[in-house]
Amino acid sequence: MKILMNEKYNQCAVGDSSFVAASETPMDAFAAVYEEAKRMEQEGLIRISCEHHETSTGQRLIDAFKFERLI
Repeated sequence: MKILMNEKYNQCAVGDSSFVAASETPMDAFAAVYEEAKRMEQEGLIRISCEHHETSTGQRLIDAFKFERLI
């Protein structure tokens, strides 16, 4: 899922934000997209500014998030 995050990252200018949702990938694979975003945040490339948790399964899985490109 590194590809999806790289695409979203490259589509943003520095200082801009982007929204990533599970509707862009199967829900079971979305965890890998979010993990990649967390890795990018740890590297200082992005800042995750908002997370949305689903309510349909009761597991409160993250099904969407918003990030800001830092560099």
